Amino acid sequence: MENGVNFSFKIICPQCPDIPSWDISKLEKFISEVRLPNQKLIISGYSMGGTATWDLAHINNININGIISVSGNYCHSDINQLSNISIPAIYGENDSRFINSNILKVTNVINQHHGHATLIILKNKGHEIGQDAFILSDLNKWILSLSYC
Repeated sequence: MENGVNFSFKIICPQCPDIPSWDISKLEKFISEVRLPNQKLIISGYSMGGTATWDLAHINNININGIISVSGNYCHSDINQLSNISIPAIYGENDSRFINSNILKVTNVINQHHGHATLIILKNKGHEIGQDAFILSDLNKWILSLSYC
């Protein structure tokens, strides 16, 4: 890596295609091609990409170590399988997706099953928090701490 710094993890940030849905199988194939053996994997996404992070976390054979969901919707019923994944879920306080979602319940259930979910609410922010979320010092500390787990 540039400047001689090597990390024991890879962060993948899928971008939404021009069509209004994800082809999760393509993302799954991409991950299998770029991931190195014994390398930790973090999936990150904003809005529809944030929703894709939750979707990818439910695919058992990917073995994700962490997801960062920013303004993403959670659309699954089986929360138990997320107990081995570290998750910061980041939302704007005024985001209608957050206000109308079950994400507080989801993070609480994950933690009740000995998971590691953190709900981060950005005050006075709406849905457009992509840049704000990814410059949080706590988020960067979380990424680095996960790499040493």
